[in-house]
Amino acid sequence: AIGVFSEGEMDQGMLLLTSDDRLRSVHQKKTEFTAKMCANPRAASSSYKYLLSHADVEDVTMESFTAFLFKPTDLFGNMDFDAQGLKKLVENGTLTQEDMDYYLAEATGLSANEGNFVQQFCGPIEINFRKKR
Repeated sequence: AIGVFSEGEMDQGMLLLTSDDRLRSVHQKKTEFTAKMCANPRAASSSYKYLLSHADVEDVTMESFTAFLFKPTDLFGNMDFDAQGLKKLVENGTLTQEDMDYYLAEATGLSANEGNFVQQFCGPIEINFRKKR
């Protein structure tokens, strides 16, 4: 028998490729905030480790799907989703309004247009395994 799980890693699922430390800091806080809302932010690696330790399973492998977003608006068309999460970070004191405004402006402006706001999206991870005979 063959089994396949498709899971994600929400605490490291989106990397920001930038030379701007301020953007990187805001992005990291946004990622941490998202991960805290998930019941299992490391579902893929947790599933993989569990299957490796299971006595009835063999041939466990992982395959990932990775894509690049050259502009954040390529995914949703606007920054509304990001703005909602960032607003919560401002409200709870994790982020300043100025950092939020800067991040959103650069995500759709100069940094995005110059290639200094590229996101590496580590999408679904497939964990394949076989039940021992």
